[in-house]
Amino acid sequence: MTKRLILDTHVWLWFVNGDETLKKTVRDNINSKLAEGKVGISAISVWEVGMLVKKRTDYPRCSLFRVGRRIVGSYRY
Repeated sequence: MTKRLILDTHVWLWFVNGDETLKKTVRDNINSKLAEGKVGISAISVWEVGMLVKKRTDYPRCSLFRVGRRIVGSYRY
């Protein structure tokens, strides 16, 4: 059984924004799991990002929406 990968809020944000804080091996692992539909984000992470977007109007909303949709859309139950 292949394990699922649940992204921490910071990792999710770093991944979305292409932040170099994440090593290439980590980004590659996330992309691989995304292709398998094995990446998830917790409800609290979605809430935290919602609070960030609400607080900061300059936050890159479209990027967050795109990756959130990509993660949720690829998840196989």
